[in-house]
Amino acid sequence: DLEIMRREVGTLPSALVDTQIAAAFAGAGNQSLLSLCKRHLNVVIEKGDRLTDWTARPLRESARLYAASDVAHLHALADELRTEIGEERWGWALDECEASRTPPEQADVNKAWWRVRGSRALRGDRARVAQTLCAWREETARGRNVPPRTIIGDLGLDSVISRMPRSKADLDGCRGVPNDPRSVQAILDSIEAGLAMDPKELSTPPEESDDRGLASAVILAGAIVSQRARNLGLDPSMVAARADITAIVSGRKGRLDEGWREQVVGDLVHRLLAGEITLRLADSGRTLVIEGD
Repeated sequence: DLEIMRREVGTLPSALVDTQIAAAFAGAGNQSLLSLCKRHLNVVIEKGDRLTDWTARPLRESARLYAASDVAHLHALADELRTEIGEERWGWALDECEASRTPPEQADVNKAWWRVRGSRALRGDRARVAQTLCAWREETARGRNVPPRTIIGDLGLDSVISRMPRSKADLDGCRGVPNDPRSVQAILDSIEAGLAMDPKELSTPPEESDDRGLASAVILAGAIVSQRARNLGLDPSMVAARADITAIVSGRKGRLDEGWREQVVGDLVHRLLAGEITLRLADSGRTLVIEGD
């Protein structure tokens, strides 16, 4: 919905309360609006018109009532959730809602080629062509509001980068390449731009960090995150993903060093890494005890 608002009317709400996010801080997990209204308000929302064609006009009366019921109880539900989780967790929920409201900054198109399989092995002309070709794909996809792979798939990228065709006849021999005239010309132009690029303009990917030696630390930190989340009645997957845990163990700044996540688990993981706390199992392995917390 937010992406549609941004694209169609060029704006976003100045503030947002997502009741599904707030409910997660009450231990509700990923529940539907129907379930939340039943659980917290004892209100039953009918499900009959979920498959309505919303582009049809005029809408049936039952469809209009269904659409209205989708928003009619949100203020009451938010008030109920705020009372249930308390002001501290309500603040956490608002922080998470703000992160959801604010679209992430668009990545630099000149770095899109880093995501190509085997990009770190590319050198010279092929690296520069990969950069210009992937930048074209990314910019075109953004302009059309479609996934980049619909412009040219990864198979096509690999084929073009490998063969670097200089003519339409050469391009016809590449697998997975679009054949419409506009795309064909754009691909050939991207290749020429890459070959003509000053090597200093190449955005090289960062050295790949070797996190394999930290595997045990990641496992222990993950166990702390899971136990702390359960102690607080939170879904561990909402608190941290494996990438978040790997980042903090590797010394990289990430979500666990910010906001409510830092308060809930980030500081604790840093203390584990500093050797200030220890872990032991209790209840025949069912409970992780954090000593020194």
